[in-house]
Order: sequence, then C-alpha cells, then structure tokens
Amino acid sequence: MKAIRFLAPVALLLMPLLQSAPAVSLGYLSAPGGGVVPVFESVEEIEAGVSRGNINTAKICEALDGTLVEIDEESRRRTTFMGDFMQVKILDGDCRGRDGWAPISSIRKRLP
Repeated sequence: MKAIRFLAPVALLLMPLLQSAPAVSLGYLSAPGGGVVPVFESVEEIEAGVSRGNINTAKICEALDGTLVEIDEESRRRTTFMGDFMQVKILDGDCRGRDGWAPISSIRKRLP
C-alpha cells in the first residue's frame, strides 16, 4: 500500500512528459515507378519555390524509392498547390540523417 501512495505522485509528475512525446512511426518513401521522392527543406520553402516558378530550390535531396524514414505523425501540413506534406527523418541512403518534408502521397507506414 505504501508503494501505491509513493507512485501516484510520481506518476502525476511524469504525466506531462509522457504526453508531450512526439508521435513518431517508422515507414518508407514510395516513388512511382521506383524513382525518387523529393524531400524539401520546409513547407514555407515549398510555397516560395512554387511562387518563384522553381520548386527545385526548396529541395534538400531526392530519396530513392524504399528509403526508410521516421515519420512525425503530428506534422501534417497542406500547401497551396502541391498537396499535403509530413516531416520525415531519413534513416538510410544518400540522404541519411537529413530532416525534411515529403509528400504524403509518397509516405508509407510500416506494418507493426
């Protein structure tokens, strides 16, 4: 019974830390025809590239089809002309270690 009285306040103190943990899942990038998926610096840079007529200026790398990623589940953002994007961290390939934004249509979640 003493253990429960001790753990209850500790659990209350830890609760905000547990709730603020980012929702991250593993997945991979899927390119039509096995090509590449563009990964962009930021949603703001995507919009700026569209308005300048050169979206390539916002690109930080091109990830190969099947590249493993961590997906930030809470990062979904919509662009005016390019659809929805989510923030990813590249886990392998030439872009390994880079953080950027990939089109949602190219993101696949791994099965548990």
